[in-house]
Amino acid sequence: MVNGQPQSLRTFRRLLGFVQQDDVHVGSQTVREAVEFSAQLRLPASVTDEQRARFVTQILVDLELDGIASRLIGDATLDGLSPGELKRLTIAVEMAANPSILFLGQ
Repeated sequence: MVNGQPQSLRTFRRLLGFVQQDDVHVGSQTVREAVEFSAQLRLPASVTDEQRARFVTQILVDLELDGIASRLIGDATLDGLSPGELKRLTIAVEMAANPSILFLGQ
């Protein structure tokens, strides 16, 4: 039951998101590109481009990533985000799917 309503596994999967402990991203993407890519793949087709763009911007603002939205994520060979920024980006990427429930793994 979720909010007093019976849920099938298929329905429940659409309601929840899970943020893994490992921050795995494409280092050559910018912060905004990573969140936009997730939103593009995971939001329903009924969401317009304008709605999607506003949603992504709001996520970046909420997680205080808007100031670094154009910065490269980085990887082992490319300077990029700090560990704290990476963790917030990982959360932002999962939030882009607009889950009702968000689990953060440890």
